[in-house]
Amino acid sequence: MEYRKLGPWDVSSVGLGLMNVSWQGRPGTDPEKRYSHAIAGIHAALDAGVTLLDTADVYAPTWDEMGHNEVLLREALDSWTGDEAARNRVVVATKGGITRSEGEVWGRNGSREYLERAIERSLERLGVDRIQLYQHHRLDPERDLETQIENLGAVKAQGLAEQLGVSNYNL
Repeated sequence: MEYRKLGPWDVSSVGLGLMNVSWQGRPGTDPEKRYSHAIAGIHAALDAGVTLLDTADVYAPTWDEMGHNEVLLREALDSWTGDEAARNRVVVATKGGITRSEGEVWGRNGSREYLERAIERSLERLGVDRIQLYQHHRLDPERDLETQIENLGAVKAQGLAEQLGVSNYNL
């Protein structure tokens, strides 16, 4: 496996994006197949040297299961048999800022209050004290770019995230 610099980390040149394991009908959403398929796949990637794992709070089968993917990732990491050195090389990136509500109504929220609540829920689901790489998932059309970046910076200033990033920004 080749490795590259990403901020303060050396991560595998191939990362594992976990979005698809939480959509309806996927193995990660079926409790009976969760370990035999989705978690086993994450374990196989880790065993092969993948060290960058990407998730998001919105990756879930339905609007009322927000965080499903983060919980699945925590289960995979908790049950992985990698040694301490291998565990210390793993970088988890998660995202917030896309909303889902009853009836599968999708939206965006880049407010400071929303991002703070979103990262606090992600911390709990992932079982960590600080997110290694927290990304604003998409721009909120109701707020200017500068305000959204400042709001994102506030979560880092509070010690909730080690590094920050953006995902799917289209300026």
